[in-house]
Amino acid sequence: MRVSVNLAAGTLLDASLPRLVEDLLTRYQVSATSLVLEVTETALLREPDRSLAVVEALRALGAQVSIDDFGTGYSSLTQLRQLPVSELKLDRSFTVDLLTDPRAAAIVANTIALAHDLQLRVVAEGVDDTLTLAALAGLACDETQGYLHAKPLSAEGFNAWLHAHENADLVATEAAASRASATPAAVTS
Repeated sequence: MRVSVNLAAGTLLDASLPRLVEDLLTRYQVSATSLVLEVTETALLREPDRSLAVVEALRALGAQVSIDDFGTGYSSLTQLRQLPVSELKLDRSFTVDLLTDPRAAAIVANTIALAHDLQLRVVAEGVDDTLTLAALAGLACDETQGYLHAKPLSAEGFNAWLHAHENADLVATEAAASRASATPAAVTS
């Protein structure tokens, strides 16, 4: 399971951040590859030389870096090409209008295609209904987040939610296996 953590803008200017992250990963025995650090376009571009050095050090640890609220900042395509990130989080201001605004739909579709061409994963924020989820799946969006999946949870609430969903997945898998084994094999003569 991947865990995403929002970083405040100023933390990208702290050269000691990578060491702190490494120490915490070691202390809690968490693989760096399961950590996604979310930063905004604005934070990355505030002092680009300093912030990019920190981001590159975090990536060197094995952590993934995501541009949060993509599409609301000021980055150019040149900067997108050069940023050491592995994921774009498409801002909810685009996804909430996906089904009703052709311009928003075009931005979402083309952003997903561009991100994939740049070998980036795409997470769409603000997915609150199954129709939007289906439309994003049709566009090959990699992941979604929003109230459709869960509202913000405390740590205890998340543990309960995860347990319930793990049990539901196990039941669905067992039911599918049971149906498959109950289906008669084709008989040939």
